[in-house]
Amino acid sequence: MRVEKPSGKKLFEEEQPMRRSWVMLLLATVLAAAIAVNVFALGGMIRQRTPSPIWALWVGVITPLIPLIVLYFARLESIITDDGIYFRWRPWRRTFKKIPFEGMSKVTVVERAPLKLGGSYALGYGWIHQVSGRRGVELENGGERLWLGTQRLQAFLYAVEQAGGGKVQIVQKKQKTSL
Repeated sequence: MRVEKPSGKKLFEEEQPMRRSWVMLLLATVLAAAIAVNVFALGGMIRQRTPSPIWALWVGVITPLIPLIVLYFARLESIITDDGIYFRWRPWRRTFKKIPFEGMSKVTVVERAPLKLGGSYALGYGWIHQVSGRRGVELENGGERLWLGTQRLQAFLYAVEQAGGGKVQIVQKKQKTSL
């Protein structure tokens, strides 16, 4: 269910920006590659004495940067109120997705995240919403499974425990270790 803004008393709020260091590295790499390709292409045009439009250089440099700049400003917002869990991806979503506590059967604490970042769907698993790190929770809601990553796991679980009022079962999943 999509809602404009969360309702109820806020118990937990978290905003997770995409990892800035790797985004900046990606931005710098793409910019350097775009400039190198364009300079190489313009160098060939200069040797052939053909006029090269300057707008081609700008289009070639700015076009690959647009998605990366949007990614730089992306963040996952999670809010827990007394009536449900809300989350959204900014700047792509203006509305929050609401997961009410009434339909939620179980919250499983998982220390090892699926190998996906962002908001994506994995066949056989369900929706994954992860910014960084390895910690998060699996929410089971009406037969559907959803992964929601968090950097403040204990505060998240405490808010779910307080808001769920005993209706939501919190399970600690045992991790297999390979030594």
